[in-house]
Amino acid sequence: MLNIEFVLHEKELDNFTRQTIIRVCELVSEQLDLPDKVQIEYKKLSDSTYGETSLNPRFRNRVTINSLLSSSELIQPLIHELIHLHQIHTNKLEIRRDGVFVWCGKKYNVNKTLSYQEYLDLPWENDVINKIKILTKNIIDNIR
Repeated sequence: MLNIEFVLHEKELDNFTRQTIIRVCELVSEQLDLPDKVQIEYKKLSDSTYGETSLNPRFRNRVTINSLLSSSELIQPLIHELIHLHQIHTNKLEIRRDGVFVWCGKKYNVNKTLSYQEYLDLPWENDVINKIKILTKNIIDNIR
């Protein structure tokens, strides 16, 4: 059974949003191997950032979702970040303290000057793109 812990900051979660997040996490965990315990951090991020997967090893199982998103808007970013959590949990993706990303044993030095397209072309993002369409459709069908 998936244990979901919420980390809230300036904004409380209404019950509908909380239940949507829980249901999405449960449905993703039926399709992908996730850690037994997942932390969902709900906080305001920049307008252009919908979610993040923690790079901090102390919070290895933490996904952050932008609290500016509505319940329906957060579904796809949450799935996206849970796929990254799956990648980390299954040791496909490692993010080192020195900023080096390791995907399936191959090192990538990712700098902040990447274009959006270059970012999407990274293998772990490509893996998300390949998985997210099917997962999103299955999850939306099961939420309604």
